[in-house]
Amino acid sequence: MRRLAHLPATLPLVLALSGTPEARATSSLCDAIVGNLVGNCGFETTGSWDQAIPIVINQYLAHSGTGYASTGALINPLLYTQTISGLTIGDNYNFSAWINNISLNPQMTVSIGAIGLLSVTAQYGWTEYTGSFVALASSMQLAISQTFSSGSATIDDVAIVAASTSVPEPASAALLGLGLAGLAGLRRRR
Repeated sequence: MRRLAHLPATLPLVLALSGTPEARATSSLCDAIVGNLVGNCGFETTGSWDQAIPIVINQYLAHSGTGYASTGALINPLLYTQTISGLTIGDNYNFSAWINNISLNPQMTVSIGAIGLLSVTAQYGWTEYTGSFVALASSMQLAISQTFSSGSATIDDVAIVAASTSVPEPASAALLGLGLAGLAGLRRRR
């Protein structure tokens, strides 16, 4: 108890040294996805992606973090590619990405190898799109493109995870916990 007495006096100093939350860079939501196989999933740097145009760094326009990929008008339709390694042949994988229409409703497509994951007309406002696929090789090329070249869109927070790594919902975990507690109680009674 006595050791904690000095804590209130030091707390303002700790907060002052850590800076304000607005001054620190935020990380991408996709970085927190357990088992995400996409490198630089939030386009925070130019690493991991082969691209026709630069990655944009602007935290106010990104879905999360500070970077995103932009598919500007009149640019080669194949824009961003990345080799996804660590796949298990025959296993199911889930894909997700956030896309935002900037102008003129561009058509966005995402594929992995020869498998089409997504072909949508981008909507105004960040919208999450999902898909799934079965791995045909241990490494496959992820490709993001815009097929309608007179508009522009942005993409952010791209994720590919094994379908088996899904996290149980909190209600399911609570139900499992109650069941285990009930079994422990029955065993104690016997």
